[in-house]
Amino acid sequence: MWELIAISWIGLSGFSKPEYFMVIGGLLTAVLHPIVYLLPPTILFFFVARNIKFKIHPELILIVLPPIWIAFEYLQTINELTFPWLSLAYTQTYNLSKVQYIDITGMYAITIWIIIISILLFMGFRRISFKKWEIKSKNSFALLLLILAIYFIPDMYNMITSAKSEYTNNFSDGTLNVAIVQPNKDPWKKWSTDQIAITEEYTGLMKDAANGKPKPQLIILPETSLPYVLRMPMNAPKHEIIKSFVDRTGIPVLIGAPDIVYYSDTDNVPVDAREFSDGDKYDVFNTAILIEKGVKINDYQTHDKFKLVIGSERMPYQDKLIFLRDMIKFTVGLSNFQIGKDTVLFDLDGKYKFNTAICYESVFPEFFANYVDMGADFSVIITNDGWWGKMFGTYQHNQYATFRAIENRRWIARSANTGISCTIDPYGNMYDATEIHERTIINSTIGIRKEKTFFTKNGDILSKLMIIITIITFLSAIIRKIWRKD
Repeated sequence: MWELIAISWIGLSGFSKPEYFMVIGGLLTAVLHPIVYLLPPTILFFFVARNIKFKIHPELILIVLPPIWIAFEYLQTINELTFPWLSLAYTQTYNLSKVQYIDITGMYAITIWIIIISILLFMGFRRISFKKWEIKSKNSFALLLLILAIYFIPDMYNMITSAKSEYTNNFSDGTLNVAIVQPNKDPWKKWSTDQIAITEEYTGLMKDAANGKPKPQLIILPETSLPYVLRMPMNAPKHEIIKSFVDRTGIPVLIGAPDIVYYSDTDNVPVDAREFSDGDKYDVFNTAILIEKGVKINDYQTHDKFKLVIGSERMPYQDKLIFLRDMIKFTVGLSNFQIGKDTVLFDLDGKYKFNTAICYESVFPEFFANYVDMGADFSVIITNDGWWGKMFGTYQHNQYATFRAIENRRWIARSANTGISCTIDPYGNMYDATEIHERTIINSTIGIRKEKTFFTKNGDILSKLMIIITIITFLSAIIRKIWRKD
């Protein structure tokens, strides 16, 4: 029921078009996600519980629940059937004082913290309900003290490390002025809008951004801002409108747009590539493109989206099951993207490096941290959450970005088509957050940081350890089961 409510926005948003494929996709997500990622750990836990017994204190079997749960949460981030949207950790994105330690552990330690407190509360409730403890007994009091101690451990970390004063508005290695554009374009209608008109409209917003204070060193526009493949020859006149602005002002523009790759080497063509009527193969990517003064169109720095949304941008494992590729039939131009191939850090004027996460990529902790470890001095998120309007998903997606800022201690500039756009500091504080369905521009200063966190450098060690513990626990349960039979 919790999952059905938490991700109801996926299916409900489809009625606004109506886009019934999205309605069906939302319903399938709500049904299949519990089956794929909640049912297996539940079955595994009960299997272990049936075969590993604690005679004196049977509740102790609950200690195997955190590693099993974390193992399956983590597995959601490393395959094409990914949907790591509903991690228990994300319930704490508003509670910044409780989550600062994730710069060491990663966010799944928060899930462990939640589960442990829940287990202790359950144990106390069970013992009191079965009259094994009195409410005012020493045991109840001791358990209460233990729960309170665990609850306040994150605050102790916060105090010891002085995280709030250290990372709030931190500009330790310099500053950068950015302009974040929120164009507020209807995601359903823009694909049928006059392409010259929408390009000129965006360029007008860029001019407003360039004239804002502080004067930007980088202008950022959201995911798939342009409803056409920018670098196709037929779109050269539209490209020239934007390029003329960049060359005239000297301000680089990071913009989301579809991009295309033509395959000339038949040996390296993906099996699920698209095909022109003449038989030539090509692919289209969901791309972030950095347009710079004096740089030719084919030399632009780009990042092609790796983490594609299941069922709307790409079907999982369609390169293995080709028939899946053509199942996506949206009435807007966002489906059947190819998976990005190259990990790219953008180089800004030879001074700063930054990574760009496109939409869904911002909910993958290790994926995001990998780019920071490569040398990103700050981070950018571009997204189009206009499909969801003011439903839960828009707010959830924005909040999740605070964890990426804390895990890596990086400033984040977030540009969302219809909102929420903002900047986030390394403590997780959010600044200049926009309203949804508001056309606006944020001119702001963000910080540059060089220092890498333990999590950035080492990845999610905790979750991998939980997987090992889960495997050992499962094998132990099998051995005990066989041993009992003998």
